[in-house]
Amino acid sequence: MAKQSKSKNIIRIAPQPGPQEQFLRSAADWVIYGGAAGGGKTYGLLLECLRHCSNPRFGAVIFRQSFAQVMEEGALWDTSEEIYPLMGAQPKKANLDWIFPSGAKIGFAHLARDQDKFKYQGAQIPLICMDELTHFPESAVFYLLSRNRSTSGVRPYFRGTTNPDADSWIADFISWWIDDEGFAIAERSGVVRWFVRHRGEIAWASDPAQLTSRYPELMPKSFTFIKSTIHDNQILLSKDPGYLGNLLALHPLDQARLLLGNWKVRAEAGKVFNRTWFEVVEADAVAPGFEVRFWDLAATEAEVRANACYTAGVKMRAVYDRDGEVTFYIMDCIAEQVGPAGGDALMKATAQQDGRFCLVRWEQEGGSSGKRDEAHIQEMLPGFDAMGVPPQGDKVVRAKPLATDAYLGRVKLVRGGWNDQYLNWMHSFPDGKIKDVTDASSGAHACLIDEMHLPKPGFGRYNY
Repeated sequence: MAKQSKSKNIIRIAPQPGPQEQFLRSAADWVIYGGAAGGGKTYGLLLECLRHCSNPRFGAVIFRQSFAQVMEEGALWDTSEEIYPLMGAQPKKANLDWIFPSGAKIGFAHLARDQDKFKYQGAQIPLICMDELTHFPESAVFYLLSRNRSTSGVRPYFRGTTNPDADSWIADFISWWIDDEGFAIAERSGVVRWFVRHRGEIAWASDPAQLTSRYPELMPKSFTFIKSTIHDNQILLSKDPGYLGNLLALHPLDQARLLLGNWKVRAEAGKVFNRTWFEVVEADAVAPGFEVRFWDLAATEAEVRANACYTAGVKMRAVYDRDGEVTFYIMDCIAEQVGPAGGDALMKATAQQDGRFCLVRWEQEGGSSGKRDEAHIQEMLPGFDAMGVPPQGDKVVRAKPLATDAYLGRVKLVRGGWNDQYLNWMHSFPDGKIKDVTDASSGAHACLIDEMHLPKPGFGRYNY
């Protein structure tokens, strides 16, 4: 977040002292900045692009994964509108460009797919910025950097921001700056090293001469990682003190990543869901509410193999309390190893037992087979509100909102003989072999949120 002051009609734009200022002062060819949420990363990128805005031949492009991430409220474009007009820049919103009085241009772009990188095949971009590097594949980043060329007199350079992701290529790339526990090493933050990329592999050295002697045909690049956290962004904390509370309300995995800056935390059994988070209550203590039964369908007979997939149906109810808060009650869980015919019979009998006020939803396969299944099930359940729901994201991503609510005590189980097995399956996710019950639970929770127009709990991996 930049510091702005106004005196005698002069507006001063400057970085905050600390990591943001260090990021903008670095002369390294590559700088990656961040490693936690709220550290002023995006603002730092926008300020960096101003460095050469008086050069008519200068251009910069800031990339995000999707167009929505550029344009959503409070994101890149909105924030640029707070800064760039102060420098006399004119927006070309249709092209996502800013044109400065000198003729310099700063653009915003997105790379939703790896092949989108080829749109820049003939480009020359003196400054390439990538906001949230973990969202981009390594191949796309290094291809774009082959477009990091300049005839403007500005030495081509690269700036990136990131939050932690243990499974990203970035985690390995910056591993020298991270300790064994997964946290950034304070003494190494901002320390410059040198690297070359040879046949897809990265070679590092503390002195570029060491790399030049080994790879005489390659030009070493200087690189550093600069860590920041929300506590380095005092302007944000003063303007929006509730933001820290938002981070503290996240699921423990996301807290470890986004608040504490841990690069090695992963989804493991007992970390996504923990059986101790689920209170068991009596059925007569649950008030009326909005209900859905969500199915994760399988077509495997039990005798085929012991670890075969289950056809799982989880019934969930959302209930408002007197304060307007919502609690989710898992009313029932069915999980059986049946074939297609047995699955049809199970769904039909269960729907009749649940009643017509309970929505019937299921995870819909892609393509024409999913449409055929939907038509078949709707014909089988006349008079029921029955509809297939395409999955969004991988299993862990889909489970995060439910897991966050469970961690915060907003998910309870109605007492029943199925409770113990249900908790075993949930606790073992994602390491356990049986994930069908978790998928059905995540689907039921997502459907209730969508049907009741509730905000999704937490903020997940994509919004910081």
